[in-house]
Amino acid sequence: MLPFKMRQETRAEKWRGNWFWGKEPETIAWIEVMSVGDRLWDIGANIGVYSLYAASLGVEVWAFEPSNLNYQALLTNKLDNDFRNLSVVKRAISNRDGISVFNEYFEAGMSGHSIGSGGRCCLESRGDTLVENGYPVPQHIKIDVDGNELAVLQGCEKTLLEVESLCVEVNDWNIVGWLGSRGFHEDVRYTTLKRPGGMNIIFRRKL
Repeated sequence: MLPFKMRQETRAEKWRGNWFWGKEPETIAWIEVMSVGDRLWDIGANIGVYSLYAASLGVEVWAFEPSNLNYQALLTNKLDNDFRNLSVVKRAISNRDGISVFNEYFEAGMSGHSIGSGGRCCLESRGDTLVENGYPVPQHIKIDVDGNELAVLQGCEKTLLEVESLCVEVNDWNIVGWLGSRGFHEDVRYTTLKRPGGMNIIFRRKL
């Protein structure tokens, strides 16, 4: 049973709801050690299942999602739960500021909307630019953007100086070295929780 309300109109939405507890146990465990009032940026939030879970635990969440269909579903989920600690932003986060394109799939809940190719337009921003323009700095960042994770990190380099932990879907193993040179290491407590073939790595700032 889910600890939050979630729209499940499409096959992909139903699949995400049915597999919430089993799909990414490492992500759930990472969220559960956050403190009430901590701030999380969920970059590539999709329809927001992890944003919703974090918000249900009292975490302040900023969910970024460029897909029109996923954004509308995420906004519906926020309103249905009356999560005032969840902010939803229709924007891609990357290493540049401007307009980009992506592929929109045919139903909410699907993924694979890689920025930089396709026919749909979206706003694209560096995380550092958002902070410079008044967005609150997060203590935690979740990144799942279908192969563009390193670009997201590069656009958040200044912001990372104040970040405590990250959950990153690692498609490019250069990310491990890049974060290591900036003071982060893999938190091995979550390694055994990964699903078979899983690529999520939890990084924490070195003490």
